[in-house]
Amino acid sequence: CVDVPTWAALAAAHQAMTATVQVPTDATNTTMMDHLAQMAYGSPYLDRQQAASAFIGGILENFDGWIRRKDGVLEIGSFPHDGVMPTGLTELTLDDTQQLPDFDSPGYTDVITDAIVKHPDRDWNMEDQSEMGTNTAARQRLGETRFKTFERPFVHTSYQGQQQANELVNFYCRPEMGLKATYRREKAVGLRPGDRFTQNYAPSSFEQVMRITGRRDPGAGGTIELTIIAERGLS
Repeated sequence: CVDVPTWAALAAAHQAMTATVQVPTDATNTTMMDHLAQMAYGSPYLDRQQAASAFIGGILENFDGWIRRKDGVLEIGSFPHDGVMPTGLTELTLDDTQQLPDFDSPGYTDVITDAIVKHPDRDWNMEDQSEMGTNTAARQRLGETRFKTFERPFVHTSYQGQQQANELVNFYCRPEMGLKATYRREKAVGLRPGDRFTQNYAPSSFEQVMRITGRRDPGAGGTIELTIIAERGLS
């Protein structure tokens, strides 16, 4: 039996044709390991041939994880969902932008009210079972019921399936806000996809922790274009 981060590291190394993969243990990602520790019966396995990227994705989605290339290696991380406001992050203000951020209007198309987690259950001879999490406030707000089923083949107990169903519905019952912003290069040069930073909206007192999902470096203009989303699990 191989633990989840080791399986992910091995699969990622195979996909990248490199033997160097790190599972970070810095302050940003220690919560990932804590979250994995709670998945005592999470057992990644292969019962059919599939692409390494699909296998990795199946592991990472269990803890809202991500993977990125950094300094020549693949690094695994996750959204902590611990409700703790991080400290020591790079702070960017509106004065650091080349132009005002382009906010994506959050829609309610993908918002759900109920999450169903389907998984093999060790107490039922590994037969598929389902647990459901419901957000009553979302049902009242939308005036309807919207279900979404999540396949979790690495979860083998009903209580873990229920825990994930509750977490998933509480996340997906709200629209995710994203935006694109162009920053002066000297202010954002050290930021990479996967990094977090604090966006300060001075002169107002509002600050927001953002996670970078994409970066583009134009050949001219001295700017960096970042695609970012609000950090999950802080509200």
